[in-house]
Amino acid sequence: MLYESLLKALGYSQNQEPFLALASLLPWQALASGGHRRAPRGPKGALRGAASGKGRFLPSDIPEKGSGPSGDLQEHVRRLADRWPEALQQPAPIPWVLFRVRPENHPLRRLLGAAVLLLPHLEHGLATGMQALLQEERGCARLTKHLRAPAPGIGYGEPRQGQRAPAFIGEGRAKDILVNVLLPFFHAKGGITGAAWMEARALEIHHQMPLLQENAITREMRRQLLPADNPLVLGARRQQGLIHLYRTVFGRQG
Repeated sequence: MLYESLLKALGYSQNQEPFLALASLLPWQALASGGHRRAPRGPKGALRGAASGKGRFLPSDIPEKGSGPSGDLQEHVRRLADRWPEALQQPAPIPWVLFRVRPENHPLRRLLGAAVLLLPHLEHGLATGMQALLQEERGCARLTKHLRAPAPGIGYGEPRQGQRAPAFIGEGRAKDILVNVLLPFFHAKGGITGAAWMEARALEIHHQMPLLQENAITREMRRQLLPADNPLVLGARRQQGLIHLYRTVFGRQG
């Protein structure tokens, strides 16, 4: 449940369903079963290979330079096609949405970000690892940092001279994952298992969360309900309240 929700969150709006399809093709049990140790370049290379292979990113799927991932990422996929041909023989390609997707939100970048995020938890389990983080880190900023996946230092997406490389999972997406995936998961788990500390910690972090990235729904609800520059919506909780009103009072989805 946590694994699927995390992958779905990486799909942003256009690719949530494709990422859920990927979670079905590549379930957590298969990812953590030990198959990653067979790759010649260690677990990072294998997880990248499994994700890209199961994700059906053959070279022909990658847009031309300038409209998709960087040239380094394109070359990475071509090498995967040579190195793990068996991973590319899966039926029913995942219907990724690539049209009008910003390069930094391209699903291949998100897949590489998922690899960085999931690798530390393959041995002991994703929920166990994330629960330990929740227990150790009280501040929302520190938890957010653990959910980021910077590009530099793992071989892809190095910046041009004078520029910073865009992260595979940046701070904005990490905050979204924390608010919309991890905190609800552990609040519910705490209630089900009777772990009062877990329930309380999830609420504590949720109350601390600053504003998330604005979207079309929150902007529209601000326009309809609040005067210009009204400071009432100060954090993530009230942003989510706007979304709740949008869906329940106005009966809309989004």
